[in-house]
Amino acid sequence: MGLAYARAVAGHKVPACNLIILAAERFLRMYEEAQDPKSEFYWSDEHAIEPCAFLETLVHIKGVFAKQPFILEPWQIWIVIAIYGFRWRDTGFRVVYLVQLEITRKSGKSLLAAGLGLYELGPNADLGDDLYIIAPTAALGKKVLDPMAKIIDYKLELKEFYGIATFNERIDVAETDSYAIILSSAGKKQDGHDPKVVIADERHSLPAAIYNVMRSSQGARPESLFLEIGSAGYNAFGVGWDERQVAIEVLEGKRSMPELFVAIFTIDPEDFGNWSDQRVIEKANPNFGISLDKRKIINEVKSISTNPRMKAEVLRTRFNVWGLGEHKLIGKDAWDGCEHPEINIDIFDGQTCWGAADLASRNDMIVKLLLFELDPYIIPFARFYVPIDGVWREDEEVRDLYEAWIDEGFLIATKGSFHTYDQILEDVVKDFERFDIENFSVDDREANFLMGALAKKGHPVRSFRKNAANFSDPTKDIQARATGKIKGIAHDGHPVLAWNVENVIGATNTADLLLPKKVTQDSNMKIDGFDAMVQANAGRLNIEDDDDETPPQPMAERGMRVLN
Repeated sequence: MGLAYARAVAGHKVPACNLIILAAERFLRMYEEAQDPKSEFYWSDEHAIEPCAFLETLVHIKGVFAKQPFILEPWQIWIVIAIYGFRWRDTGFRVVYLVQLEITRKSGKSLLAAGLGLYELGPNADLGDDLYIIAPTAALGKKVLDPMAKIIDYKLELKEFYGIATFNERIDVAETDSYAIILSSAGKKQDGHDPKVVIADERHSLPAAIYNVMRSSQGARPESLFLEIGSAGYNAFGVGWDERQVAIEVLEGKRSMPELFVAIFTIDPEDFGNWSDQRVIEKANPNFGISLDKRKIINEVKSISTNPRMKAEVLRTRFNVWGLGEHKLIGKDAWDGCEHPEINIDIFDGQTCWGAADLASRNDMIVKLLLFELDPYIIPFARFYVPIDGVWREDEEVRDLYEAWIDEGFLIATKGSFHTYDQILEDVVKDFERFDIENFSVDDREANFLMGALAKKGHPVRSFRKNAANFSDPTKDIQARATGKIKGIAHDGHPVLAWNVENVIGATNTADLLLPKKVTQDSNMKIDGFDAMVQANAGRLNIEDDDDETPPQPMAERGMRVLN
């Protein structure tokens, strides 16, 4: 059945996106190669069928199907046989030990992972073959562990045969002297583990540190399995996104990695806008009409047009579209296309520029930016700062990003848990000495210290308020330059600035004014660098601060006429 599914996908007989078609074609090529006695690996029906047969002895754990047998769908059988069917000819060990599954919400990915986890703890386990579940938080890790525990409770014969005991965040298997546990804390605290199986849940937001430690911990395990599951992330940055790009290169034939199997259920560029087309929905939702109620999914997709605020979330969870979807002001591809690695700020010594600083937070990221003009380009150079003991230390979604950028020199760590602005002031003063800064804008929320210090030194500095009237024209100018509508913008590829740009959403109001903003007010997806670039561009365009003061009302000025 799994082989038939792959052939049907490759033959365009079932709805599938290009990435699934490439995955099916790659699987079929490997299958054909495995038939050759001269190949390094062979195909084993026995190894492919056994885990499928085991999974179908398990049961669903909730909903209308609770306690009913778990019947694998063709796409699920394809995944399972692709993991277990290929074997190295010299050792008999499995070829595939890295698996990436990007599957839309409520398509049964956690239950599938739970079933594979139980197979690896029981029938496919040797003594001491432990399983670790890694996730951004323990609560998310329990999305895999809890189904494993409930299946065990429903299958008493399995529990008794293997001597299984379940706990809050652990499962012990006496027969194989193995266990399953959740790890969610920082990777640097997790050295010394030796898991045979790692299930990485919510891969799009997984901390890089724990991911890297767990990947390196399996080196001595010839039958190891590293299973990554999840759906698209809010952010096209981090370990999940990086691993996805490697996987796509494998599917496109740019890399040779027989040890990797990848299935990314999403849609193709030409499908954008055709959300309600059932064939488009089926591409990204392999369980459409099975575990996913057709009417509910269709109504959910319809909300894209009736509720624009829901659009980005529906695109992410229902179609596996990474990032903020069509709400993004500047797409990642557009911004990356403006990169010129040869650009260096040193070539602009003494040149005219416009500067800005975004100081909105005293305990998180702040930035200062210089904007140069070299016809037909504007060229931003940014420098970012965080307090070394700031609130970002407690945020598992961004902590690893920040630490990596600090190590690489793209993010400056200042002393303490909040900003005193001493470092940024020192750097801006040096900029005034080095470049011809025509004006320097500071956001008005935290402007007093920096503005006062710069003004005292005689530098041209101004407060700039973030509102639609002030931000619209310079934002539209940057957007048009980045998207190629006009020429142009060039940048040096600074990763923190790229991340900030990726996080910006925005739309015009009834007055056709455009205000860039974060996806939510309290989001950790920072846009400070983009805000500073807009402020500097406003200075370049000679846009004066509009403080939104209400103009005098003529009736109030005239007063009330009184009859004598």
